[in-house]
Amino acid sequence: MEKLLAEGVDVSDVMSLPGYAGPMNEGDPVRLFPSLQDLSVYVEIPADEILHVEKAAETTLPNDGVIVWLRNDSAVIFKRTRTVHTAARLVRHMFGGPGGRTESSARAGAPLVTQPQLVESRHGRLRIMARDSTMAADCRSLCFVDPPCQSTCRVCQSRGCM
Repeated sequence: MEKLLAEGVDVSDVMSLPGYAGPMNEGDPVRLFPSLQDLSVYVEIPADEILHVEKAAETTLPNDGVIVWLRNDSAVIFKRTRTVHTAARLVRHMFGGPGGRTESSARAGAPLVTQPQLVESRHGRLRIMARDSTMAADCRSLCFVDPPCQSTCRVCQSRGCM
């Protein structure tokens, strides 16, 4: 913060993004990956939009993670480029089924996600199948974009989650 204040930056309009910077050439946008577990998800940040970059603490982001500061209204490109194989019943909503999406959002081609692992618990004669609520090692939710929300954390509570 001290460095930003020293440069006269209004810090009330600044945000930070933790992640891993990808390789780049001069003049190219910076690719910032929120996790090393899934390199199909990243944000491209034009170099001139970046206010400051610092190496993150090893305990926060191991393996040379960084924290990038930029203005809240900086123009960035969010990319998610993966294919997920799943059962047909889990994609019914993509085609206007129960809990369906609009025709325009189906055309948008949002990627599909697999359902979380179900865990059985018994209470007397009652048998309950519920989502596994164990936390992932790298808990980062990507629910700031249009549906579908994807989370490696507990059940995602953000708008647009499946």
